[in-house]
Amino acid sequence: MKHYNKMARQAGMTLIELTVVLLVLVGLAGLLIPYVGGFVGRTHDSSGADSLAEVAKAIAGYDAKYQGYPGNLDRLIDSTGAATSYLMNNAIVAPVNVNATNTQSLFRAGITSLRGMCDDAADADCTAFNPTFNYNDSTGDWAINMMGAINGVAPAATDFLLTVHPDEAAATAAAIANPGINNVEHICGIQNAAADTDGDGTVDNIYVMLGVGPESDMIGRTIQQAPVHFAQVGAMNANNRYNRFVAIFRVDNDNDVGRNGSADNATLLCTAMAMSDIEGPQASLQRFYDRADQEGS
Repeated sequence: MKHYNKMARQAGMTLIELTVVLLVLVGLAGLLIPYVGGFVGRTHDSSGADSLAEVAKAIAGYDAKYQGYPGNLDRLIDSTGAATSYLMNNAIVAPVNVNATNTQSLFRAGITSLRGMCDDAADADCTAFNPTFNYNDSTGDWAINMMGAINGVAPAATDFLLTVHPDEAAATAAAIANPGINNVEHICGIQNAAADTDGDGTVDNIYVMLGVGPESDMIGRTIQQAPVHFAQVGAMNANNRYNRFVAIFRVDNDNDVGRNGSADNATLLCTAMAMSDIEGPQASLQRFYDRADQEGS
């Protein structure tokens, strides 16, 4: 009986022992938290770069299989013709009033329909609004025909799409946080984006940004789901901002260049993440490697 009592007294930990253990755990947590934070950041960068490539591959695969790009991409425009308010930064893109050449260029590439967007949570046409998972407003849908007409009529002064600035010179100070970042030459790695090859004063192409959402025609055909990139900042997460990937297309703006008397087919330039800046595939990979170098791993 005495032996049992002795063992019972030894089974517990003293207050000093508990204090030491807690101090050790706190110290370990202090060492691990910065590492875990960096690991989460690198995982975000890596998965973003992978998804950019996956979306680009799915669009290209759809084009190869169906001889045209998928329809029902997101317009990213609200009912007033402005950039959707729940983009992470709607100052980095420019709403542009489209013309029949622009819309015919999209049609010729297979983009014969676009999905409308809710204005915000207060939009009377939207129920259970969510900026990433439930944001489509059918009143803003477009159906484009071979003549470039929208819903059966010629493009009007109220018909807008979002465009990315062609180059640094064309980007306004208000539209870019860092000079030279949010233009299509930097994002997609191209040159001469603002070309006017025939010298008639009309830029040959505009660069239209469309969202890749769950309503896209390629979902279930060349990609299983429309991926989401989850922001690391809570205020920009999927419940507060549009966290879908986007595709940037070169769209004919001057049908005197290229195909005679008719718009040239729109072409996919690259996929991107529309965050505080528009981040293309090269920048996404570079950020991943820069972060790894900074953290020494």
